[in-house]
Amino acid sequence: MSQYRSPYAESYLRAHAAGQAYERGITNNFELAIFELEKVYLNQIYASWLSDRGAFAYLDYATGTGGILALFADKTTVKFAVDSSHLQLECAKSKVPEATFIADNIATNPDCLPIRFELITCFRLLVNLEQENRLPVLQGLSNALKDDGILILDNHMNRHSVLGLIALRMKHWFGYRDKNAETFGQKRIINAISRTEMVQLANMAGLMVKDVYRFMILPGYMKWTILPIRWLIKVERIMATVSWLNWLGKNQIFVCEKRISGIQ
Repeated sequence: MSQYRSPYAESYLRAHAAGQAYERGITNNFELAIFELEKVYLNQIYASWLSDRGAFAYLDYATGTGGILALFADKTTVKFAVDSSHLQLECAKSKVPEATFIADNIATNPDCLPIRFELITCFRLLVNLEQENRLPVLQGLSNALKDDGILILDNHMNRHSVLGLIALRMKHWFGYRDKNAETFGQKRIINAISRTEMVQLANMAGLMVKDVYRFMILPGYMKWTILPIRWLIKVERIMATVSWLNWLGKNQIFVCEKRISGIQ
């Protein structure tokens, strides 16, 4: 673990130092539509997997400004949030002040968590990480999960989606330079992961993928969307029910269980 180094994590700490400024930067039409759909599917997951458990211990890893954390805040009294940015945690704390906040990285400090959890969520992280750093993080989260717990992961850039294919072409032809790249003197490449790669990664971390939700089939970017948000959400929910079509969804949510020794 002493050799762990993540250029993404380092750039994250610089680019997102001011949590409130970061949050204002992502409140555009396309991201708002994604978050509204995430809420729909996370509520479905809660109803299917967690509603009959009573009180449970919950961790939101890489919580950022606490958007996902806030969705589960009223469903349990034991909640933790981890992020490498102190200022991001301050923003999350303003939303869920009763949670326990930890500024750390589970890949470099596997003992940063004092308990194990029935529920862990991890959004907007694995795709952004360098390929060699994804498994150490996921293994750390698997170890932090109780034997009967679930881990909910997202893939916010499906390799086989319309936007995923565009991203890969941009990477192949000229790389993608985002608005922060000049400041850091580097190119930040858009990453993409396929469903198969996510399942394989989960398996290597000792997890089994039990369910997958796919959505955001129609392309968009920042303020630009094909439809107004209200209609976009309705159309996306209908399209997500079509099995041969939802494979094109940019966003995927994976529900994972811990693989118990001896069970395949």
